[in-house]
Amino acid sequence: MNDELVFSVQEATASPAQQITLAEAGLTERSHLQEWVIAHPQILGSDVLIVAFEFDRWKSFSGQNERDRLDVLGLDKSGRLVVVELKRDKAPEATEMQAIKYAAMASRFTPEILASQHARFLTSRGDKTDEEQALVTYS
Repeated sequence: MNDELVFSVQEATASPAQQITLAEAGLTERSHLQEWVIAHPQILGSDVLIVAFEFDRWKSFSGQNERDRLDVLGLDKSGRLVVVELKRDKAPEATEMQAIKYAAMASRFTPEILASQHARFLTSRGDKTDEEQALVTYS
């Protein structure tokens, strides 16, 4: 990010902005970064629909519950899943593997599972939706 220039503009005056981390600004991963992505899914690409956030209902092939939590799950207009793992500070080296694991687990989702999670997401945001209504969203 060192080659990017960000300016603060007030009326006709522009001055270079001071570079700080999200942590230094007092911003958190869940309350701020995650909410920005949910409120503005175009950050993830054009026409991405948010399906779920903080998804933690994984099942292993043996049927056991997994303990992982996916930050944001989206669906693009071509039907491809968008797996989002957010980090507010420098990400550990294992972050890519974490995202690959989530993508592999999400690849087992059926349209019905996605509709169920999307209905749950919409309802949690004040838009009471059932699974049938959410499934229409994907059609």
